[in-house]
Amino acid sequence: MPFKLTTRSFRTRVARRIFLLFIICALVPVSVLSGISYWTVYNQLQNQARNYLRQECKSLSISIYERLLLFRSELKSAASVFQAYTASDKTLSIDFSLRELGSNFSGFGIRQGETWHPLAGSIDRPPRPNMLQADWLSDGNALLMLERRNDRIEQFMVLPLPSEGDPPAWIIGKIDTSFIWEAAEARPPETEVIILDRATGFLYGSVPYNPLIGEGTFSLELKPHSGLFDWKDRDRTYAASFRAIHLKPNFFHPDWVVVLSRAKEDIFAPMRSFRITFPVMIVIAVALVFMLSLVLIQKNLTPIEKLRLGTEKIAEEQFGYQVDIASGDEFETLGNAFNDMSDRLKEGRLLLVRSSKLATMGQVSTGLFNELRQPLTGIGGMAQVLLTDDSLSEDYKEKLKRIKEGIIRMEAILSRFGEFAQISGRRMRPLVLPELIDRIQAYTQVQIEKNNIQVSVDHQKGLPMISGNAHSLEQAFANLVINSIHALEVRAGNDRQLSINTYQWGGKVMVDVIDNGCGMPKRVQTRIFDPFFTTKDVDKGTGLGLSIVESIIHNHGATIDLESTVHVGTKFTVSFPVDLPKETINDA
Repeated sequence: MPFKLTTRSFRTRVARRIFLLFIICALVPVSVLSGISYWTVYNQLQNQARNYLRQECKSLSISIYERLLLFRSELKSAASVFQAYTASDKTLSIDFSLRELGSNFSGFGIRQGETWHPLAGSIDRPPRPNMLQADWLSDGNALLMLERRNDRIEQFMVLPLPSEGDPPAWIIGKIDTSFIWEAAEARPPETEVIILDRATGFLYGSVPYNPLIGEGTFSLELKPHSGLFDWKDRDRTYAASFRAIHLKPNFFHPDWVVVLSRAKEDIFAPMRSFRITFPVMIVIAVALVFMLSLVLIQKNLTPIEKLRLGTEKIAEEQFGYQVDIASGDEFETLGNAFNDMSDRLKEGRLLLVRSSKLATMGQVSTGLFNELRQPLTGIGGMAQVLLTDDSLSEDYKEKLKRIKEGIIRMEAILSRFGEFAQISGRRMRPLVLPELIDRIQAYTQVQIEKNNIQVSVDHQKGLPMISGNAHSLEQAFANLVINSIHALEVRAGNDRQLSINTYQWGGKVMVDVIDNGCGMPKRVQTRIFDPFFTTKDVDKGTGLGLSIVESIIHNHGATIDLESTVHVGTKFTVSFPVDLPKETINDA
């Protein structure tokens, strides 16, 4: 239903109270909380940005340090390989490959005093360790050395080799720095990385130059182990986090410092848009609250108006009148309950009318059965006697035969009438419905096979028993099956299908009789259970079959429903109440 803003929405006191309640209890708190939330979120985003830089800087520092430890392990392996090759031959002219000695170094060599022996890869003469470094190496430790060559810093790692002579021998590997800086190149987006050596200065940067070092701003800022600071480059301000990598305990080298920076305009970009969007959101929220209050008023009043109109229609005996309430709340539940009540009143009225008709049919049937059966029997007997008189002409006897056939047909109709009188007096007993259906299938099997009909019977396991009269129900379901067989007779081809299903649904035992026969139009469906109504030829039906079926079903406290589409098929659904203790049938 489209929303319409009208002054009628505010005519009642309830509507005005709801509107004022929204204004006082919604708009004022929303405005106050919006301002508080803005400043809280602003400060929180600042802290999150700095914590993010600190954590990423720590992660990058650990990754670089682990790669240096990996270089040390590979150099130890290279020293072991070298010793294995020279165990029998003390010369140093063996040609080693980098694959044998370690893949992350660009070259290896042996230094003993002033003598330099390249072993593998590309490596120039490295710097010679000083006295302090030599003492460090004499204890079996690894040494990291850096040397500036042609505006670039080359890195070397040194390990001592077992040697009996003097001077000592060391294996030296030239570090492939690209392997170390891979960790820095995998930095988070919109961040800049700078790695410094406290002794030699700039080692690596994600930008081609480093204005910080030129201005000397790091000299005081990076003395602690880690921290946060801000710096400027031209017109941009950066927030930075730094962390020192302590190399002296394992490599006897001054600390490296990892600096991770990010422009504040990138860090606080969400905040800039937040400053614009947040006031807009407040205005939108205020407008939404205003509109929602109006919607709620109309939503509450419209269902009440519909229910009032519905009660007036019921008072005018327009049973079955429906109200359309789709509010998604208790009003919708109340509307559905009203619709159910209206449907039940309509069904009760129809059931009352139908019960009255059936009662009348029973009374009329009893009278007709008793008053007409005897005279018809006498007339039939006299006609049979006259047929044995040889003095009568053949034309006269032919007329007597037609009289006899008419009497037989009238007796058949009276017999069907008699069934109305017998239905209500039959005794009810507990029945297993699937067994009764199987008997019906057996009774009608000859007609089914004669018409090339494919039958499928499906029984749900564990169905509870029902209370009923076996003879009456057999008569009712036999009529339904025969009705389907007649509907299938007019279907061309061999695709004639009949399905009978029993199952439990919604606390009731259900039976479906489904065929893909000719189907029925709407005008026939509304009259199909009326006595003497039939679409068959006069010699094929009396129009009482489905009336008797409905009477039997009604006498069992059950209901029968019909769904049919022309040229598609027909479905009869019978619903039995379950009022007995649950007893399951044999699983077989």
